[in-house]
Amino acid sequence: MPITQSQGQALTALIGQLRKDWDLAGIRAAIRKAALIGAPADVAVAACRCAANPDMRTPALIAEPGPHWLGTSAGSRQAPTMCPTH
Repeated sequence: MPITQSQGQALTALIGQLRKDWDLAGIRAAIRKAALIGAPADVAVAACRCAANPDMRTPALIAEPGPHWLGTSAGSRQAPTMCPTH
């Protein structure tokens, strides 16, 4: 199920309040990109974990692989393996 516009707006506002140093447009873009990776609840978890980590300097990292996705259905997916001959 994709993230709805109202869910995206609410999550953007929440993350913006948690990380005043992050640009709202950047948060919004990262949430849209992350929505292609996981379910809305997974995106919310990953975004909140990212926001809580002071080492995360940019919201773009929300949509990147990392420990903020652990414990979510998106985080438990295995990366595809390449064919050994290619």
